[in-house]
Amino acid sequence: FSFTPLAIDEVEKILVAHTEMKPQDRKLAAQYCEGCPGTAISMDVAATAKLHRDALTVLERAVELRGVSYLFASTSALAKSQEIGFENVLQVFYSLLTDLLDLSCSSSMKALRNPALRRELETLSKKVDVSWVNKAVDGFDALHARMRRNINRSLGLDAVAISLARP
Repeated sequence: FSFTPLAIDEVEKILVAHTEMKPQDRKLAAQYCEGCPGTAISMDVAATAKLHRDALTVLERAVELRGVSYLFASTSALAKSQEIGFENVLQVFYSLLTDLLDLSCSSSMKALRNPALRRELETLSKKVDVSWVNKAVDGFDALHARMRRNINRSLGLDAVAISLARP
């Protein structure tokens, strides 16, 4: 069976009925779950929000590459996280890149996958273009494919981030 993702407000209603989350946590969980109420119910909202911010920090530091030590510290923390699977980390990057592509291509107030990060994403979207987003997607696709060969995740993420540095 294929289920269509629920709208954010529908997920929030389910969270009201089935959890005791605080209103701001309900809103964030509904935004980050991408329409899946089961994911929202079991979500650690603080950890998920931190993961999204950390991934966005990697993209920001890659674009503004001033020194690799800060960039590598950010990528290392994401790659070595024991609480979150690396495939989930990659999904967060894809989610952020989808939002950057939407913001780079249109000026409309389109609904983002990461609305809590709208301001930061809008700022970053002014520094990148469609070809940069395409290059990033290609890099993450290659990293995902290499995971089957047991690639060093930290080095792989470092390589993708460095390849995204703007000249």
